[in-house]
Amino acid sequence: MKFPECKTEFPGKARMATLIDSFNIVDIADAKLGDDKPAYVRADVSFNLGTYARNMRNEWDSLRKHDTLFLVTIEATEDSLNMMTDGESFREHYGIKCIRGCEIVDFIGADGRSVDEISRPTPEDRKDKYKGSERTIRVELDTNQYKLDLSNFTKKHSDDIYSTFNVLIRRRIEDNNFQSVLEASGDLLQTETVIPDWLHKVFLGFGDASSAHYTKMSNRIKKFDLRDTFLDWNHLKSSFPNKNIQSSSTEDLQPPYLLKLLDDPMEEDQKPAKKSKKSKKVEPKATTPETLEVESYKLPNEGPYSDNSDKGNQIRFSPPQIEAIYSGMNYGLTVATGPSGTGKTDIAAQIIANLYRNYPDQHTLIVTHNTQVLDEVFEKIPELGVQSQHIIRIGHGDQELSTDASFSKYSRISVTLERRVTLLQEVDQLAQSLSVSGEHGSTCETAGHFYKVHILPRWDGFLKVAESADNVEKLRDAFPFAQFFAHSAKPIFAESMTLGEALESASGCKRYLDNIFEQLEGIRPFELLRYDYDRASYLLTKEAKVIGMSSIHAGLKRPELIKHKFNYDNIIMLEADQMLEIDTFISLQLQKSKDILDYLKRVVIIGDEKQSPTVNNAALEQYGNMKQSMLKRFVKLGVPVIRLDQ
Repeated sequence: MKFPECKTEFPGKARMATLIDSFNIVDIADAKLGDDKPAYVRADVSFNLGTYARNMRNEWDSLRKHDTLFLVTIEATEDSLNMMTDGESFREHYGIKCIRGCEIVDFIGADGRSVDEISRPTPEDRKDKYKGSERTIRVELDTNQYKLDLSNFTKKHSDDIYSTFNVLIRRRIEDNNFQSVLEASGDLLQTETVIPDWLHKVFLGFGDASSAHYTKMSNRIKKFDLRDTFLDWNHLKSSFPNKNIQSSSTEDLQPPYLLKLLDDPMEEDQKPAKKSKKSKKVEPKATTPETLEVESYKLPNEGPYSDNSDKGNQIRFSPPQIEAIYSGMNYGLTVATGPSGTGKTDIAAQIIANLYRNYPDQHTLIVTHNTQVLDEVFEKIPELGVQSQHIIRIGHGDQELSTDASFSKYSRISVTLERRVTLLQEVDQLAQSLSVSGEHGSTCETAGHFYKVHILPRWDGFLKVAESADNVEKLRDAFPFAQFFAHSAKPIFAESMTLGEALESASGCKRYLDNIFEQLEGIRPFELLRYDYDRASYLLTKEAKVIGMSSIHAGLKRPELIKHKFNYDNIIMLEADQMLEIDTFISLQLQKSKDILDYLKRVVIIGDEKQSPTVNNAALEQYGNMKQSMLKRFVKLGVPVIRLDQ
C-alpha cells in the first residue's frame, strides 16, 4: 500500500499473474427462452507484458481459446507487506476482495479486430497483430455469477466489482482443464451408451475380468504383418515361449514376417464339453498353446525416387514386450505395466506403426499424461515408417521437438500446401517427359484427369508387351516412363537383371507414380476448402491416421472433436497410472456414443501400476478414491496384465 494515497501497488512481477490495465464489458446477450440470466457476458481485458522476460511473454502469448483465467481484486492493507501470523486469514491479510473466473473466447489485435488464431497458430506469428507489449483478450464471464453480482449491486448490497479488477491470473496448462472436465462429465451423464459391448463388463467391474482379452474375442484377427518388429528368426522364435511356431521352410526365414494363427482356442471353447459318466460333471479342458505359422515376404519396390529414410525398428524386444505389441494389434483390451526403463514408449510406437501398416484406413488416438512423452512417441513413429502427413497433434506442444516437422493442425496445413506445389511440379515434369502438352499440373483435379487419360493407358500397353516379352531389352524399349526416371541414381533396367527383376523394377516406378496421384487426390479438398478452419477439420477427420494429445486436452477439445465428427478405431494411453479415472474415461469418449460402438476396436493402457495420480484435494482423495487410476483398478479386478519387467 502506497501512502498517503492508500493506493495498492505491486512491486516486482509474477510468472502466473499480471496487472490489468483496463477491464470493459463489451457484450451482454439477451437471455434465452425460459432463462433469467444473460446468454453470455463478454469483456475485454487489457494488460502489458513489457516488463516480462521473453520466455514469460511467450507463455502468456501461448494462451489459447477456452483457457481459463481468473480476475482478482486486491486492496492491500497496512499489514500486507508483513509476514502472516498463525491463524490469520490469507484473504484478509493480503486484501483479496473478490475472485471471478473467465474463459478466453478471442484475442484482440492493435487494430481492434480479432486475431486470426488459425493462420497465426504460434506466439511469434500472433505478435504481428499486436502493438508492442500490449495485449487484449476477450473473455466470457460466468453468467450465473454475473446475474448475482448485478443483483447485489442494484440492491446496494455490494459495490460494482467488475470495475475493481486489478490482477489477472493464469494457471499451468497441466492444471487448467478442470472446467472442461466438469462440462464433459456432465455431457457424458446425459449419454445412454458410452462403452463398447466387449469392454462393458470389465469397465463396470463384474463378470469375467479377462473377457476383453484378445484371446477371448469372438472376432479375433488371424493374420498380421509384423514387418520390422523382429530383427531376425531367432528373435521371433524366442519371443513366443507359450506358443508353437512353425514355418513351411526348413531354413531360417528373414524379416519381414507375416504371422498367421492356425488354431484359435476360442473356437475350441465354444464346443460343448464332455461329461464324466461317474461324476456327471463337466471336465475342465486342458489349455493348448496356440500355433502361429510364420511366412517371410519381400517388400515391394517403391521406385527409384522413393524416400526410404525411415530407420525401422532397431530394438530387440523382450518376450513380454512382444506380447504387449501382439496383444495391442489384436481386438480387445491390452494392459501393460512396468517401471521406468521397460520400453513402454517404444512398445506404443511399434504398435502404432504396425496398425498403420496393417490397417491404413483406421485412425489411432494416442493420449498421454505428459506432453514430453507424446514428444518422444512423435519422434519415434516417423522412423518406423509412419508418414508425417498422416500425423497430427492436438493442443499445445511440439515447440521443442527435435524433428524437423511440426505436427500441429495448422502447421500441417502449410506443409500440405507446400507438398501440393511440389507434387504438381512433378506432374508437369511427367507430362513434359511424355510430350503431352497442357497445364496438367495446375490443380489436383487436372492432375487426376491426366493420370486417367495418359498414365493408365500407357501402363496397360506396357503390361501387354510384358506378357510376351522374353528378354529385358523388350521391357526397356516398351517402358513408357523412361524419360521421367532417366536421372535416377540406379538404372531402371540393369543388364544383370532377370526378366522378373526388371518387371518388378518397372512396377516400382508405377507405384511411385501412383503414390504421387494418390497424395494429390487426398490434397484435392484443399482446393475446394478456402478457410484454414475447414482445412484443419478435414485433416483431422479424414487425412490423419495417427492423432496425439495429452489427457488435459482430451477434456478441452472434446466438444470440438464431437462437432467435427471425429472418429478413431484404436486408442493407446501412455502414463495411464498418472491419469485420474475421469481423465481416462473422457479420453475414451472423444467421439459420439454411436461411433464408439461402431468404431472402437482396441484399447491399450500402458503405465506403472505402482504409481498413482496426484490429487490436490485431500477430501476427494480420501472419500472419492480419486487417487486410484483406471489402470490400477483394472489390475485389482484381475484383468490380464503384461508385466514388462519380468
